[in-house]
Amino acid sequence: MDEDDGHMENGVHAARDSDRQQRLRLCVLNEMLNTERDYVRTLLFLQSAFLHRIRQTADDQQCLSPEHVKILFSNIEDILELHKEVLSAVEASLSLNPSPSIHWDTFSSSL
Repeated sequence: MDEDDGHMENGVHAARDSDRQQRLRLCVLNEMLNTERDYVRTLLFLQSAFLHRIRQTADDQQCLSPEHVKILFSNIEDILELHKEVLSAVEASLSLNPSPSIHWDTFSSSL
């Protein structure tokens, strides 16, 4: 085998490794995207099923004091808005460009 064949084999291995790495990155990104979607759905459920209903309940029928409500749900609305923005950015990034390397920047800039 001459030197050119060795370089060609190395190039093929590098391309396979690069393809494999891209596929793995895409799998990780999809998992992160699905996890983010689930988290946003969970926060929306907590907000609508508990926080809004507690706030709508008359003061004399409250089972929790306003202080306890504040402690339990301290910044859930801020967290929800932040994660909605992260989710939107990641979804937009994935729909515009299927290259996994670009998306790491989107995720890291959102964190």
